[in-house]
Amino acid sequence: MTTEQQEATLQDQHRALVLGYADTLRIVEPADHAAIEEAARRLAERMAEGDWLGDRYRRRRYPVPDGAGGAVEIECDDVELIIVRLLASTGPHGEFEVTRDGDVHTGVRHGYHYAEDRVCVSGLCPVLDAAADVLLARTGDQGGPMRVHTTTRVVELGDGSKLADLVEPGAPARAPHRIRPGRD
Repeated sequence: MTTEQQEATLQDQHRALVLGYADTLRIVEPADHAAIEEAARRLAERMAEGDWLGDRYRRRRYPVPDGAGGAVEIECDDVELIIVRLLASTGPHGEFEVTRDGDVHTGVRHGYHYAEDRVCVSGLCPVLDAAADVLLARTGDQGGPMRVHTTTRVVELGDGSKLADLVEPGAPARAPHRIRPGRD
């Protein structure tokens, strides 16, 4: 097998891991099936067009002002919330790990994560990439665990402190700083 074939196989395996939960979500969740289909379509498009780096996709960076603290809003439509659910390996909230470099990995269980159990989801969900940048700003680029509560639309650190609110695009601002993934 050539290096190019190995890269293609690795990327295909990554795609299967990421999209594998969509079928379960269609069966188990009382969600809008059209929204689930749109979420799977967006993910597939991002994987087809994304810059594959050999084990993950390149992600966008979103500026977070110094001192923003928990006063950050991230615009997120309902389809992006479903994408967070599709990428998450834990429930009822999605637990992710953010590295010092800003890469976002799935958490496979609550608590400590072995590196070989994680799947990198950087570059697949602008909302997660933006939340990772807020986490890095808050922790002084140390990274750490991040939970995304899709029902309450809140992102928090592993210790439960709030990182950001996920707000509908166009909603009135309640915080001094808003990140608009995909539009900024």
